[in-house]
Amino acid sequence: MGRKILFSPVGGTDPIAETNLRDGSLLHICRKYHPDLVYLYLSGEMLEHHKKDNRYCYCLDKLQEAENFKMTYEIIERGSLINVSQYDFFYREFYKILSEIRETMNEDDELLLNIASGTPAMKSSLLVIQQITEGRAKCIQVITPIKARNEHVDIKNYNVERLWALDEDNKTPFEDRTEVVNCPSLVSLKKLEIIKEQISKYEYQAAVSIANTLPKETYGRLVKVLKLAKARQDLNKTEIDKLSKELEINVLPVTGTEQDLFEYALNLENKLKKGDLADFIRGITPIIVDLFELILRDSCGLDISGLTLRDQYNSLKWDGKKIAGTEAKSILDQRYQSRGGFQAAEAYVLSDHLEALIRQKTSDQKLKKIVIDLRGIEKRIRNMAAHEICSVTNSVMVKRTGYQANYITGLIRKAFKYTNLDKNSIDWNSYQKMNDKITDII
Repeated sequence: MGRKILFSPVGGTDPIAETNLRDGSLLHICRKYHPDLVYLYLSGEMLEHHKKDNRYCYCLDKLQEAENFKMTYEIIERGSLINVSQYDFFYREFYKILSEIRETMNEDDELLLNIASGTPAMKSSLLVIQQITEGRAKCIQVITPIKARNEHVDIKNYNVERLWALDEDNKTPFEDRTEVVNCPSLVSLKKLEIIKEQISKYEYQAAVSIANTLPKETYGRLVKVLKLAKARQDLNKTEIDKLSKELEINVLPVTGTEQDLFEYALNLENKLKKGDLADFIRGITPIIVDLFELILRDSCGLDISGLTLRDQYNSLKWDGKKIAGTEAKSILDQRYQSRGGFQAAEAYVLSDHLEALIRQKTSDQKLKKIVIDLRGIEKRIRNMAAHEICSVTNSVMVKRTGYQANYITGLIRKAFKYTNLDKNSIDWNSYQKMNDKITDII
């Protein structure tokens, strides 16, 4: 078990207040925490009191004797310090002293800061230092016995022996008036703002990395929620299920076998919102194949699952034996008549195949146009990001396809209307709602 180390400015009501015969903040914190080491910071006036009657050390010694514990103390003398209201001075002074103290500490040592003694400049400087060091010290406040501001009087004849004998806090049990000041550090608050900014940009990995530097006891749930968002972005179903159950949060609007397809579509839109046009282009072909297959089943009445098989890499291929003699084979033979018909054996299922089947199986002209447009766009750009060294911008997209990138996502949204997914579940604002949940937790 590590040591407790107390750093304490000394104020006018230390060690015992003559006006109410109760512990001052310094003595009361020592009574509560029994520190192993105390640093007493004495300004010019307090140093005079110390030299006159040894009042601070006297009371600390009596406390050790009465409560049977041991502590050592070091006096930090600032005899020339008369102006005790300069905030900038104490910020620099205390920062230097506390840095030196930390260098002597072990990992399991605990640093306590008395923010109840001393001048307002001393107290506020200690609190700010604790905040910018992300709470690596514990700030202790002491409530006055009358629950109001202490009355400071000029005591010329301070009798420390008499005051110790009359100190009401020496009675057992004493009233514990200490209070740990818990508030988010300024650094933590700044990090939380950065996290908000990152999630608004769908940069969940960056948000997780930042959140991992926050105090776990306070922000542990936030870290897990951000990891859930990252797992969703990665389409990591196992991790999503695990974290959703643990956190009792559901972020996926669509359930069932089409859940992955809809999540993929949302992810594709996020790539566009982030400006990742190259990744957006690379992601178009997989969704078009899966989406066309779903449309073919739900709007055209042709389920190709019985005509296909999965290879060792889970890629979808036509089963030559099962498709033979079917309507689908006839349509595809006609589509590839110039090539001598459709060679189904070991052929991968392509968007071109599915487009031909949909065009023959539907009389819906709007659907035909959507399918033709999507397939045409995919054909013109699918090799652009994968095989060409070029800057992928919206202007390049327009040059290649005649359309802005967001027009493509609009077509994909329209295509989803031709599936049997529950229209109430197709929530294109789902990621924004998830981000709002995260912001509420922050």
